[in-house]
Amino acid sequence: LLAPAPEQAAIVLPAPKPGRTRPLVAVVADEAGAETTDFLVPYGVLNESGVADVVALSTAPGPLQLMATVKIRPDQSLAQFDAANPAGADIVIVPAQHRPKSKALTAWIRRQADKGAVMVSICEGARVLAAVGLLDGKRATTHFGSLVELERTYPGTTWVRDRRWVQDGRVISTTGVAASIPASLALVEAIAGREAAGRTAARLDVRDWSPRHRTAEFAILKSDYAQSAANLAQPWKRYLVEARLTEGVDEF
Repeated sequence: LLAPAPEQAAIVLPAPKPGRTRPLVAVVADEAGAETTDFLVPYGVLNESGVADVVALSTAPGPLQLMATVKIRPDQSLAQFDAANPAGADIVIVPAQHRPKSKALTAWIRRQADKGAVMVSICEGARVLAAVGLLDGKRATTHFGSLVELERTYPGTTWVRDRRWVQDGRVISTTGVAASIPASLALVEAIAGREAAGRTAARLDVRDWSPRHRTAEFAILKSDYAQSAANLAQPWKRYLVEARLTEGVDEF
């Protein structure tokens, strides 16, 4: 799989592995937790498109606590997935993780990469791929607030600004969570074509899933930190709400 040119506006994917008519996509989280929107948005968009088989995975069986309040029940643990799919996934989506250097998670991602899976990091999921070494010598992007730090920590990677998503060979990375819907639609287009992506985008009321982006337009201000601290200090009431998903009701 050749690395796309910097100006390329479409994701390029290899064909599904032998024996599959469409790709198997795994959205994965460490049992310690992953960012809620990073996890649920790609899972939801790709499921909504109907162009891939999508599974939600965790390093351990049982419920998964997403950051900060949502708890879900993944489809499988990594061990269960491996037993059912010895050839591995075609695409692995890696959200931002509470423990980006989790040994169970990074070891599994390394094995999936060795089996030829395309890796897609969402937001600071790039930290996981970088920890595994999958970004060495590659172009990548991540959340605007982490670019400078990751440039220092992983100087072997060329950290790209002004792109919603960046593909370098079998590795795709995105900027912050706002890029997760466009990047997911770009994956739908790569799998099934522009028309399929357009139909999915129309149902989600999205008009643009290009890689166009201006990093300088995003910033965290001092007032944002002050508001966050004030929110945390509030004596909010907490409610436990369970929503069972059934046919006709999706994860959005």
